[in-house]
Amino acid sequence: MSESRSDRLWRYEDGALPYLLAFSYTALSHIFGIALLAVENIWLFIPAVLLVAHSWVIGGYLIHELAHNVVFRSRKMNLLVGECISWFCGSAYAPFDRIQLMHMRHHADRADVALFDHQEFLKNCPKILRHLVYALEWLHIP
Repeated sequence: MSESRSDRLWRYEDGALPYLLAFSYTALSHIFGIALLAVENIWLFIPAVLLVAHSWVIGGYLIHELAHNVVFRSRKMNLLVGECISWFCGSAYAPFDRIQLMHMRHHADRADVALFDHQEFLKNCPKILRHLVYALEWLHIP
């Protein structure tokens, strides 16, 4: 008996494996990176930080996909997993449905509707911090 389209978990059948790999990589690289940080070995510190940071970057991409409801067939499942991933990535300051709404407004209005004005913050922060942020952005470090 074949399952009907409405019974499938994933929105696109060919997306199941890539998304499973992305979710697994995100979780495992974060756990492994934190474990490496706990070793207290100076030679492992930089790779550990990069691994944790990369897990957050991939998590951010997953949040984007979940916000567009393209991962799972059900909107509820996208919201549930999006809420979990947003907590994991440190964006628990707003419910995922709010993040999703702000992102959709960003597409519709072609504007940044975030509540935090990073340009104003950088304009008013100490010069050294502003230059540090610009240097990190130039190096593509989140």
